[in-house]
Amino acid sequence: MQTADPRLQFHKKLIRDLMTPKFLKEASAPQIYEKATALIALWKLKAFKSYGRPFSVGNDLYSATLDMICAVAFGMDDTSSALQHEISHIQSINPTFPIVKGEPACFSSAPVTPELEGLFNIPEMVSIAQASPFPSLSQTLALLNPKHARAHWNRKTLIMRQTDKSLQKLTLGGSSECKSALDQLLWREMNAAKMAGRLPNYYSPVIRDELLGYLLGGHDSTAATLCWWVKYISAYQSVQTRLRDALRQAHVDAYQTSRLPTIDEICDASIPYLDAVMEETLRYASVATLIVRMSTCDTQILGYQIPKGTDIMMSLTGPSITEPGLPIREMSRSLESQESKDKVLPWEEDISQFKPERWLKLVKSADGKEEEVFDSRAGPNLAFSAGPRQCFGKKLAYMKLEVVMTLLIWSFEFQELDESLNGPDIIEKLVNLPKDCYVKLARA
Repeated sequence: MQTADPRLQFHKKLIRDLMTPKFLKEASAPQIYEKATALIALWKLKAFKSYGRPFSVGNDLYSATLDMICAVAFGMDDTSSALQHEISHIQSINPTFPIVKGEPACFSSAPVTPELEGLFNIPEMVSIAQASPFPSLSQTLALLNPKHARAHWNRKTLIMRQTDKSLQKLTLGGSSECKSALDQLLWREMNAAKMAGRLPNYYSPVIRDELLGYLLGGHDSTAATLCWWVKYISAYQSVQTRLRDALRQAHVDAYQTSRLPTIDEICDASIPYLDAVMEETLRYASVATLIVRMSTCDTQILGYQIPKGTDIMMSLTGPSITEPGLPIREMSRSLESQESKDKVLPWEEDISQFKPERWLKLVKSADGKEEEVFDSRAGPNLAFSAGPRQCFGKKLAYMKLEVVMTLLIWSFEFQELDESLNGPDIIEKLVNLPKDCYVKLARA
């Protein structure tokens, strides 16, 4: 929807509570933490059964982030958890070991339940639309495929069942039972209907679409980002060591008592180097390829005439983001561009390197001592876009990255991998995925 579309304000009002500090800390954070600890349990089991060999973790990270967003979206319990199914499966099998020493151990995956099949299919259906000049038609035709039709039905059934459960809770307990995104959407619709003197429509396409968008936006991109982060943290051992040291210094009590930091400790901590690692991962991975915005009036960009209604595509990889910027003649810039171009300075020549330190700067504290702080405007990065139409789920995404990165680095040492298991090749789908994602773990 365009910014001027009056429907946009209705949608924004419907979902605005989902990114408030209160909802994030009380409803989202505990669920994210619980699923992250389940991921740790799965990897400990795999590390034990693999006898020190590497193993693939891309599917595990996708399962973990799906569990997180499903728990936050509509409070799915452990009986439908992808991670719990995977843990039960791994407990009952042994991996296969290639003859060649050092090759990865291979674990089979747990059978996919109908609910999970429907949810894993969401990004696939969006990819089908994204790759077609006729998105709606392409998705309609895709539903003729039994696989997509079955997933669509399972997804629809799941949302209706979860809606029924939420309504039952809200009817009995009121606003105190709002513990998921779906609860919040239904509660807001309930109150909006009362104010407008109409019957509530709890099964409306608006609520369904916002929920599906929430699931998609909170799953695929975060999982891909974590896959790339795992690769970087294995390849850049000095970054891993410094990050672990920073976490231990920030959570001294947890380190001294040999326990995981609690969710409250993680949310309340300020760790500049962790922020820098997250931001550098987002920049360097370029999980999303493009941002598209439509010009709302006739304008110019660097001297080029841009008619009203033109789609402007901004690349999130290449010059200025992951490669040196292109030279621009000052006379080509508009006055506004000239006045603001130094607010975010270009990266130095080391732009092609993974270097979290680029996001840190030294400032003087109140007592005159120099301290390192995180600088979110250190250089160009549009991973979440910017301005009034930036990614709605940005705060939730950062919370998931912060919790998962903290707990994984706290629990494991990610050992160096052979280049054949940690290459830069990508798979282009809805987001840019690494072709391979392996770990070789030891206890931290």
